[in-house]
Amino acid sequence: AEKVTLVIIVRGIDFAGLSYSDGTKALQVNAGDIMGLLFKGFWGSLTLNGKETVADGLFEVAKGVFLPIACDKEGNSLDPNVSMVQYKGSMAENMDKVYALGDGGEEGIVKTAVEKYGAENVYFFTYDWRKAPVQLAEELNEYVETAKSNNGVDKVNIICASMGGMVTTAYMYYYGYDSINSAVYLSGAQNGTYVCGDALNGRIVFESDTLVSLVSSVAADNLLLRVFMVIFNSLGVLDFITFVANDTVTNSFDRANDVMLRDCLGTMCGFWALCPDVDFDSARETIFGGHEDEYPVLMEKLDGVRSFVMSTEDTLKGAMESGVKLSFVSNYNIGLVPVYERANLNGDMVLES
Repeated sequence: AEKVTLVIIVRGIDFAGLSYSDGTKALQVNAGDIMGLLFKGFWGSLTLNGKETVADGLFEVAKGVFLPIACDKEGNSLDPNVSMVQYKGSMAENMDKVYALGDGGEEGIVKTAVEKYGAENVYFFTYDWRKAPVQLAEELNEYVETAKSNNGVDKVNIICASMGGMVTTAYMYYYGYDSINSAVYLSGAQNGTYVCGDALNGRIVFESDTLVSLVSSVAADNLLLRVFMVIFNSLGVLDFITFVANDTVTNSFDRANDVMLRDCLGTMCGFWALCPDVDFDSARETIFGGHEDEYPVLMEKLDGVRSFVMSTEDTLKGAMESGVKLSFVSNYNIGLVPVYERANLNGDMVLES
């Protein structure tokens, strides 16, 4: 019989994929509100009260954006009607849905795999990225076992992108390597991301040079915009804006944590799984220091997340020693969003190469 190559694509984090049961997107961003606050921030930046007012307004807007997808104090979805769009079965049953999403990102990978291996041999694993690694690993394990059974094979080949790298490594950590022939990490976040490590530690920093670098890489074909950025930077306009932003953040982080960070983002175990091992303990103290007793169940879950995060290197070494073929590809060459301490690297605007 002809050998079947079974491929499972594990997608990266998908903010837009979280939806209500009626299909409405849970995460909605009102650009008008944000632009209005930024405009007020320009006029209020010369006075302390003005900066505090703008900061409070921004925190409330951010809270309003993230509250629909926030988790409770036990790390579970605050709204049980919010979930991720998922694909049961192979792409032979779901290709129309995937084609409707366009060719960008993982959808393009799925289409290429279908062309090469056939729709019946390609599966697309999506997940609620807010969950703890142990939960995501369990779901991926069920998906792998179903795909193996459906296609009559003993092993699968995984292609994982971005946060999917963490999910795939978590699968190996909790369920071993027997069902995996190969795993390709496409700019995978198996070792966490600096943006999570810095953000959870309160290391929010705005740099004018990093902003110019990002615009230059993203807007390579927009000469006018790049020229304006260079002029603004040379005149010190960007330095003034970043100075005001840094001053505001420095004086407002604790308030931001109390208003929205701790309960809107800090309760999402998935974010903690993206925190590098060297940043994990200090980040936990930064976000929950003095409040641990309010989150007993979540603290227990974070203990499990920490154990997984600290084991990543051993897990990947174990995979290779067990005969799993691992490939790591990082091909991004775009500046990072200039809002954290270690953003002076290249990546895909979020994940560092």
